[in-house]
Amino acid sequence: MEKHILAWAIITVMVLLLLPWLVTSFIPADSGMAAMILLLLIVNPLCAAATGIFSGQSIKSRWSLPVIFALLFSCGAWFLLQMYAAALFAYTGIYLAVGIAAMLLTAQINRLKIAKDSLE
Repeated sequence: MEKHILAWAIITVMVLLLLPWLVTSFIPADSGMAAMILLLLIVNPLCAAATGIFSGQSIKSRWSLPVIFALLFSCGAWFLLQMYAAALFAYTGIYLAVGIAAMLLTAQINRLKIAKDSLE
């Protein structure tokens, strides 16, 4: 296992499992709802995009990371938030799509850079 993948795994677990647990455990209900919305709409999509960018740098060995990210989100939402509904599947699908799109875009940009460098 690469050191980079281990660092990614630690950061992902912290963002997807530790942050929601901290929000549900230590923040009052009124503020907690705002914090969860912030996590669902800003922090998690940014992390999904970062995961895709990280995977796209070496797509052959890291192609599964966006899928693992989406599955970790599903597990975290299911266990910590007791959120087992259509919204869970919608967010999982959106995060998976964001991660895969970022991965493919990064891989394409890397291919174009390599092709440009080989022409020079």
